[in-house]
Amino acid sequence: MKYLLLCLFFVPTLVSAATPEELKLFARHVAVAQKINPVKFINTMRCESNFNQSARGLAGEIGVAQYLPNSFQKHKDLMGYGSLSIYSGFDQLALAALVWKEHPARMREWTCAWKYI
Repeated sequence: MKYLLLCLFFVPTLVSAATPEELKLFARHVAVAQKINPVKFINTMRCESNFNQSARGLAGEIGVAQYLPNSFQKHKDLMGYGSLSIYSGFDQLALAALVWKEHPARMREWTCAWKYI
């Protein structure tokens, strides 16, 4: 029982805490899975945050994909994924890749994407 309680308290923290290298590999995976250009996607995310999920922008951007909270909410609503968290680097990358695939014009919402489009 103690082990189960420890898992419930610490596993979510361990899963959400990722190294930049893990996030980069995940970015490549979701780009390939969504059939978007992985080089453009990875370069854009590297430019935005250098795969630092704790990154904060001057305008209030948060995390790996440097989402503004209202933009993240709009993208979640647009794609129908209400349970994603802006504080998870994995969630941000998965949502960004899906948005890039389904709504390619929206990739211009990322400042760094202009360099790679």
